[in-house]
Amino acid sequence: MNKIPLTCKMGLLNVRSLANKSFIINDMIVDEAVDCMFLTETWTGTDGAVTLNETTPPNYSYSYSSRLNKKGGGTAIILSAKHNFKNIHFNQYPSFEHHSLVLTNPSILLICIYRPPKHSSSFTADFSDLLSIAHSNYNRIIIVGDFNLHIDVKSDSLATDFLNLLNCMNFKQNVLQPTHNRGHILDLVISYGISVDIASVVDVGFSDHDCIFFNITFEQPPISECIVRKRCITAEVTTNFTEILDNTPTPFLPSSCDFTVEYFNNKLKSTLDAVAPLKLKTVKTKKSPWKNEKTRQLKQNCRKAERKWRKNKITINYEIYREQVRKYNNGMKCEAYLSQLINNNIKNPRILFSTISSVIDPVRNWKEPSNMPNCEDFVTYFSNKIQSIRAEMQQIQPSNICILSNTLDSFALVDATTLNKIILQLKPATCFLDPIPTSLFKSVFNFLAQEVLNIVNLSLQTGVFPTPLKTAMVKPLLKKDNLDPSLLSNYRPVSNLPFLSKILEKIVFNQINDFMIANNIFEIHQSGFRVHHSTETALVKILDDIRSNMDKKNLSVLVLLDLTAAFDTVDHCILLDRYIMQSVSLGLFLTGSNLF
Repeated sequence: MNKIPLTCKMGLLNVRSLANKSFIINDMIVDEAVDCMFLTETWTGTDGAVTLNETTPPNYSYSYSSRLNKKGGGTAIILSAKHNFKNIHFNQYPSFEHHSLVLTNPSILLICIYRPPKHSSSFTADFSDLLSIAHSNYNRIIIVGDFNLHIDVKSDSLATDFLNLLNCMNFKQNVLQPTHNRGHILDLVISYGISVDIASVVDVGFSDHDCIFFNITFEQPPISECIVRKRCITAEVTTNFTEILDNTPTPFLPSSCDFTVEYFNNKLKSTLDAVAPLKLKTVKTKKSPWKNEKTRQLKQNCRKAERKWRKNKITINYEIYREQVRKYNNGMKCEAYLSQLINNNIKNPRILFSTISSVIDPVRNWKEPSNMPNCEDFVTYFSNKIQSIRAEMQQIQPSNICILSNTLDSFALVDATTLNKIILQLKPATCFLDPIPTSLFKSVFNFLAQEVLNIVNLSLQTGVFPTPLKTAMVKPLLKKDNLDPSLLSNYRPVSNLPFLSKILEKIVFNQINDFMIANNIFEIHQSGFRVHHSTETALVKILDDIRSNMDKKNLSVLVLLDLTAAFDTVDHCILLDRYIMQSVSLGLFLTGSNLF
């Protein structure tokens, strides 16, 4: 593949506390189309991730360092998701703080530095050591930051030694105009092995330092656009879908389970293809959900004040501009949006936890590595893993269980009311194997209810689980977002089943569950997979036992077990034998499944 020249726009700003300027910097990155933003004097501490999450626009990632146990300082790099990177750790130096990362494809070392204004005699030696390590390991290097050196003052001996050090190692200092409101060059852009063009040095109105925008040019393989196939399902499409269904004949009964399900799925799929065919669509980047008409108006006012000030450079106009910047920054804060999101989902712990997680620990965008495992690798790994675990397990016969006088040797047929109740309970998650999206299935269920009821009751009556519903799509997911995606051991398999399969599964589960409750078959202390039970009830029981034991002046020992691939290693033969011992007949439903 031919490489093409690529220009990457970067920015450098001493922000002097990021906490009260996060959203306006977020907006500046988007407006200026900056691919990489370097920030110094962020003043971030242990809560740095929260502040930087506000500063980072959608489809961007960040890396940062905090100046712990000291005031001020702190550096950060905010990078567009189209650039893959990894963090690099160099030696720590007492005279300045820094953090580094490396862009991949091509490899470019980025270092962000903040040197406090207080004089340190070891700075030249410390910086020389950093340059030597970087120079010997990387061919392209960008070093930026607030060095607090008066580069423009020729009589400054420390600045002169610093420039001589750069020259002798073939580094180039690219900033030639003042970057501070007192007229000195304090913020520097240093390069090695790569072309740098200083585009502009701009007074942003909320810092005593100017923002430096610059471009670097390098070669990179062309990036293909992300194009997906989607359907446009509207109210009109739903109406047309139901009209066609009304005119489509149903299969004659009695028919086999497999034929009935296949006919039903094919009818739904062909009808959807007729009213809402798949179309190619380019995926758009995400936008900040809290941006609205009010914030856009504040932005216009801010831009208008900025243009007026830059035109005549009058002090009063500069103060007006700063006031508009302050209002815009406050208007961009997302506390109201997040508060409303939390209040609207106060009883939905999944959304609450995901919202909090997105604020304090956002997921970084990462690109698929070149050595990403393929489908065959995953199949081989997961299969071998289960086989090896089973081979290591000691073969133990299930313990004898008292056989009950009552038996569940057949399933009861369900009526339309029960089926409709179960449909409402199930989540509208869609599997790739579903003939139509689950949301559409639920919205037109009144037109499908009789056919679905026939399929369910036919399966329950004959004891046959339809073959088309045994196929699952297995998707490997990273166990944690920060794990290496090239290692197979960092993945767990997740099986997605068709929605119709989940309906039948839920009906069977309910009948078995009711039978086991009625006959007191459940383990006394089982908290998992039981109504009105959870990890909370398990913890309450354990805590109560420990406290009771402490009251008796006894010691307690807690043994915690984490079973590897617990569900994947369940032996169906042992499970079937255990059900038979407990007077539950499930033989026909526990046949093999297909995975892909």
